Amino acid sequence: MPIIMLHYQVGHRLVNTCRKRCHCFRPHSNQSWLFSRYTTGWKCGLHADWTELTNCVDDKLDELEGVTKRRYFYVTLLREPISRYLSEFRHVQRGATWKGSRHVCKGRPATEKELPPCYEGDNWGGVGLDEFIACKSNLAANRQTRMLADLELIARRKTSNPWLTSASQNIRRSLNIYSKRPSISVSPFHSNKTTQQSQVPPSRL
Repeated sequence: MPIIMLHYQVGHRLVNTCRKRCHCFRPHSNQSWLFSRYTTGWKCGLHADWTELTNCVDDKLDELEGVTKRRYFYVTLLREPISRYLSEFRHVQRGATWKGSRHVCKGRPATEKELPPCYEGDNWGGVGLDEFIACKSNLAANRQTRMLADLELIARRKTSNPWLTSASQNIRRSLNIYSKRPSISVSPFHSNKTTQQSQVPPSRL
């Protein structure tokens, strides 16, 4: 029962260059119960989204542990959208980038034409908020919704907002949600999971 963590950028500055790595093995086994940047690293790419993880995790764990059947639990943390956006802005302003992200969909990464860069050079350090907002290909806008959606199904959706529709469906069917507000948090070990999941409003994405 591996737990798969879907990570968003959190905007914290790293104090030193030493990054801790934990081994979360099951007792007397080489099988990890947690698939996370802190246990396995970015095996599916930097801040892999739901689409990338669901197409990647099984193969990566087979490489690490051998082929076996597994049951997965996906977990993530919902953040208030505006504060999350500003957190990412400050993170990028300090020089952080998403260059390690693959943006893979249907087996291939996004092309530069599909996802034009917002800046020239190594990073976007020192960017102002107006410039950050003005870049139309900046994925910081609606990043939570995009990362929770099934990108392979988006093109076939007929709804007015296919991203939000897909993300909402994935939350209800596949993800265990944690929030600073306990009323919309859903624990994977809670017996009333279905009822609590219905309390997660789409506007929180």
